[in-house]
Amino acid sequence: MKRGWLYILFWSLLAMVLSISGCSSGQPAKSTDHEDVNNIEQVLKNQFTGPDEEMLDKVGDPGDSSVVGKDGETKPVPKNKQLEEYMKKKYGKYFTESMYEKFIQLYALNYQVDLEEGNYSIELTDSDIQQDEENENQFHFSADVLLKTEQESYSAKVTGRADVDDRHKIDRFNYFDDGGLNRKITELIN
Repeated sequence: MKRGWLYILFWSLLAMVLSISGCSSGQPAKSTDHEDVNNIEQVLKNQFTGPDEEMLDKVGDPGDSSVVGKDGETKPVPKNKQLEEYMKKKYGKYFTESMYEKFIQLYALNYQVDLEEGNYSIELTDSDIQQDEENENQFHFSADVLLKTEQESYSAKVTGRADVDDRHKIDRFNYFDDGGLNRKITELIN
Protein backbone atom coordinates (compact mmCIF):
# COMPACT_ATOMS: atom_id res chain seq x y z
CA MET A 1 0.00 0.00 0.00
CA LYS A 2 2.79 2.39 0.92
CA ARG A 3 4.51 1.62 -2.32
CA GLY A 4 1.34 2.51 -4.29
CA TRP A 5 1.21 5.95 -2.69
CA LEU A 6 4.87 6.56 -3.47
CA TYR A 7 4.25 5.53 -7.05
CA ILE A 8 1.29 7.93 -7.39
CA LEU A 9 3.19 10.73 -5.62
CA PHE A 10 6.23 10.26 -7.89
CA TRP A 11 4.20 10.43 -11.11
CA SER A 12 2.13 13.37 -9.85
CA LEU A 13 5.25 15.37 -8.98
CA LEU A 14 6.84 14.48 -12.31
CA ALA A 15 3.73 15.63 -14.19
CA MET A 16 3.70 18.93 -12.27
CA VAL A 17 7.38 19.56 -12.95
CA LEU A 18 6.96 18.83 -16.66
CA SER A 19 3.90 21.03 -16.98
CA ILE A 20 5.60 23.91 -15.16
CA SER A 21 8.77 23.64 -17.24
CA GLY A 22 6.68 23.43 -20.40
CA CYS A 23 4.94 26.69 -19.48
CA SER A 24 8.21 28.48 -18.94
CA SER A 25 10.04 27.38 -22.08
CA GLY A 26 12.51 29.72 -23.73
CA GLN A 27 9.95 30.85 -26.31
CA PRO A 28 8.83 34.46 -25.91
CA ALA A 29 5.23 35.17 -25.05
CA LYS A 30 3.03 35.93 -28.04
CA SER A 31 -0.13 36.72 -26.21
CA THR A 32 -2.33 39.59 -27.30
CA ASP A 33 -2.10 41.19 -23.86
CA HIS A 34 1.64 41.69 -24.23
CA GLU A 35 2.36 45.42 -23.68
CA ASP A 36 4.63 45.71 -26.72
CA VAL A 37 2.05 44.11 -28.98
CA ASN A 38 -0.68 46.38 -27.62
CA ASN A 39 1.43 49.49 -28.27
CA ILE A 40 2.16 48.49 -31.87
CA GLU A 41 -1.51 47.59 -32.39
CA GLN A 42 -2.61 51.00 -31.12
CA VAL A 43 -0.22 52.81 -33.46
CA LEU A 44 -1.63 50.82 -36.39
CA LYS A 45 -5.21 51.60 -35.30
CA ASN A 46 -4.39 55.31 -35.04
CA GLN A 47 -2.67 55.29 -38.40
CA PHE A 48 -5.30 53.33 -40.30
CA THR A 49 -8.59 54.57 -38.87
CA GLY A 50 -10.09 57.66 -40.31
CA PRO A 51 -10.55 60.20 -41.39
CA ASP A 52 -9.38 61.62 -38.08
CA GLU A 53 -11.46 64.79 -38.23
CA GLU A 54 -9.87 66.34 -35.15
CA MET A 55 -6.39 65.93 -36.59
CA LEU A 56 -7.46 67.19 -40.01
CA ASP A 57 -8.97 70.31 -38.43
CA LYS A 58 -5.64 70.98 -36.72
CA VAL A 59 -3.67 70.36 -39.93
CA GLY A 60 -5.83 72.89 -41.76
CA ASP A 61 -5.77 75.43 -38.93
CA PRO A 62 -2.28 76.57 -38.00
CA GLY A 63 -3.68 78.29 -34.92
CA ASP A 64 -1.76 81.38 -33.96
CA SER A 65 0.81 81.11 -36.76
CA SER A 66 1.26 83.83 -39.33
CA VAL A 67 3.85 85.07 -41.80
CA VAL A 68 4.99 88.60 -41.06
CA GLY A 69 6.41 90.57 -43.98
CA LYS A 70 8.43 93.73 -43.46
CA ASP A 71 10.34 95.39 -46.25
CA GLY A 72 10.10 92.19 -48.27
CA GLU A 73 11.30 90.02 -45.40
CA THR A 74 9.29 87.07 -44.26
CA LYS A 75 9.61 85.00 -41.14
CA PRO A 76 9.10 81.26 -41.18
CA VAL A 77 5.66 80.12 -40.16
CA PRO A 78 5.79 79.00 -36.52
CA LYS A 79 5.01 75.38 -35.77
CA ASN A 80 1.40 74.39 -35.42
CA LYS A 81 1.24 73.96 -31.64
CA GLN A 82 -2.28 72.55 -31.63
CA LEU A 83 -1.32 69.83 -34.09
CA GLU A 84 1.89 69.08 -32.21
CA GLU A 85 -0.01 68.68 -28.92
CA TYR A 86 -2.63 66.48 -30.54
CA MET A 87 -0.04 64.22 -32.19
CA LYS A 88 1.96 63.98 -28.98
CA LYS A 89 -1.18 62.91 -27.12
CA LYS A 90 -2.14 60.42 -29.84
CA TYR A 91 1.27 58.83 -30.50
CA GLY A 92 3.79 60.10 -27.95
CA LYS A 93 3.27 57.48 -25.27
CA TYR A 94 4.08 54.64 -27.67
CA PHE A 95 7.48 55.87 -28.93
CA THR A 96 10.87 56.87 -27.67
CA GLU A 97 11.42 60.61 -28.17
CA SER A 98 13.70 60.21 -31.19
CA MET A 99 11.46 57.63 -32.89
CA TYR A 100 8.38 59.73 -32.18
CA GLU A 101 9.91 62.63 -34.14
CA LYS A 102 10.80 60.31 -37.05
CA PHE A 103 7.36 58.68 -37.04
CA ILE A 104 5.60 62.05 -37.14
CA GLN A 105 7.80 63.23 -40.00
CA LEU A 106 7.65 60.03 -42.04
CA TYR A 107 4.33 58.34 -41.40
CA ALA A 108 1.79 59.95 -39.09
CA LEU A 109 0.12 62.27 -41.59
CA ASN A 110 0.55 60.21 -44.77
CA TYR A 111 -2.76 58.42 -45.07
CA GLN A 112 -4.83 60.76 -42.92
CA VAL A 113 -4.09 63.99 -44.80
CA ASP A 114 -4.90 62.28 -48.09
CA LEU A 115 -8.30 61.26 -46.68
CA GLU A 116 -9.22 64.94 -46.53
CA GLU A 117 -8.91 65.19 -50.33
CA GLY A 118 -11.74 62.77 -51.05
CA ASN A 119 -14.88 61.30 -49.63
CA TYR A 120 -13.48 58.04 -48.34
CA SER A 121 -12.47 56.33 -45.15
CA ILE A 122 -9.76 53.97 -44.00
CA GLU A 123 -10.15 51.17 -41.48
CA LEU A 124 -7.84 48.66 -39.82
CA THR A 125 -9.77 45.41 -40.17
CA ASP A 126 -7.19 43.03 -38.73
CA SER A 127 -3.59 42.90 -37.62
CA ASP A 128 -1.05 40.24 -36.84
CA ILE A 129 1.94 41.15 -34.68
CA GLN A 130 4.55 38.48 -34.04
CA GLN A 131 7.54 38.68 -31.78
CA ASP A 132 10.78 37.68 -33.50
CA GLU A 133 12.01 34.28 -32.36
CA GLU A 134 15.63 35.43 -32.08
CA ASN A 135 15.20 39.00 -30.84
CA GLU A 136 12.53 39.52 -28.18
CA ASN A 137 12.50 43.30 -28.75
CA GLN A 138 11.66 43.00 -32.44
CA PHE A 139 8.15 42.56 -33.84
CA HIS A 140 6.99 41.90 -37.39
CA PHE A 141 3.50 43.06 -38.22
CA SER A 142 0.92 42.94 -40.95
CA ALA A 143 -2.19 45.07 -41.03
CA ASP A 144 -5.24 44.47 -43.18
CA VAL A 145 -6.53 47.88 -44.20
CA LEU A 146 -9.78 48.69 -45.99
CA LEU A 147 -10.09 51.88 -48.01
CA LYS A 148 -13.73 52.70 -48.78
CA THR A 149 -15.44 55.21 -51.00
CA GLU A 150 -19.13 55.46 -51.79
CA GLN A 151 -18.54 53.54 -55.02
CA GLU A 152 -15.79 51.05 -54.22
CA SER A 153 -13.50 49.53 -51.62
CA TYR A 154 -9.88 48.49 -51.74
CA SER A 155 -8.07 46.10 -49.40
CA ALA A 156 -4.37 46.26 -48.70
CA LYS A 157 -1.99 44.33 -46.51
CA VAL A 158 0.56 46.63 -44.90
CA THR A 159 3.69 44.98 -43.51
CA GLY A 160 6.50 46.25 -41.37
CA ARG A 161 8.64 45.94 -38.30
CA ALA A 162 8.81 47.64 -34.93
CA ASP A 163 11.56 47.37 -32.33
CA VAL A 164 10.93 48.22 -28.70
CA ASP A 165 13.19 49.18 -25.81
CA ASP A 166 13.14 47.89 -22.26
CA ARG A 167 10.48 50.45 -21.30
CA HIS A 168 8.13 49.03 -23.98
CA LYS A 169 8.55 52.15 -26.14
CA ILE A 170 8.88 51.74 -29.91
CA ASP A 171 12.39 52.82 -30.87
CA ARG A 172 12.29 51.72 -34.50
CA PHE A 173 9.30 51.58 -36.83
CA ASN A 174 9.27 50.85 -40.56
CA TYR A 175 6.64 49.98 -43.09
CA PHE A 176 8.06 47.53 -45.63
CA ASP A 177 5.12 47.39 -48.01
CA ASP A 178 1.76 49.16 -47.96
CA GLY A 179 0.13 46.76 -50.41
CA GLY A 180 -0.47 49.55 -52.94
CA LEU A 181 -2.53 51.59 -50.46
CA ASN A 182 -0.72 54.88 -51.05
CA ARG A 183 -0.92 54.40 -54.83
CA LYS A 184 -4.65 53.69 -54.63
CA ILE A 185 -5.30 56.79 -52.50
CA THR A 186 -3.35 58.88 -55.01
CA GLU A 187 -5.46 57.46 -57.86
CA LEU A 188 -8.66 58.30 -56.02
CA ILE A 189 -7.78 61.92 -55.28
CA ASN A 190 -6.53 62.67 -58.80
